[in-house]
Amino acid sequence: MRLQPRYGVHRTLFSWNDDFVTPLTLRTVRWLTALAFAGFVVSRVIERLAPGTFLVGLGLLAGLAAALAMVMALSSRAQRLLTDHERKLDEYQRSQRSAALSRSYAILSALVVGAGLYVILALDWGWPLPSSRDTLHDLAFGAVLLTSLLPVTILVWTLDLADDPEALEGGES
Repeated sequence: MRLQPRYGVHRTLFSWNDDFVTPLTLRTVRWLTALAFAGFVVSRVIERLAPGTFLVGLGLLAGLAAALAMVMALSSRAQRLLTDHERKLDEYQRSQRSAALSRSYAILSALVVGAGLYVILALDWGWPLPSSRDTLHDLAFGAVLLTSLLPVTILVWTLDLADDPEALEGGES
């Protein structure tokens, strides 16, 4: 991967070329992350509220759309920024990556602590705990989705669209 300015001497967050990364605009990755989380929630709600009906097919489609959106977002340049070696990034890219990873860590830490406290209180006070296979499957898949997609979600939703000149190309405004 080569770091080189594409737009004169001004470098943007996504200013490198790489054949193995999906060339998606910032706005597209935003939509993909939203679709991944929304599709997961919709598929789980439909499966819980309407088991054995024709709506299960709609829930399956929502789940497949969520999985596809997740894969596409994780193959974007934004995800590559989060996983590349620090020496390959300039100062601006390092600061954006650091901010996104720090926020992700804080959010995930709060969720883990909250879940742990709930389990402790649930065991002491008899509150309900997930026990069915389906509920545990939903929690595990939600945890995988959240931990893998949260850093790129925070990165693309906290950036200004002006940071990615391609976001304004192709009729998007």
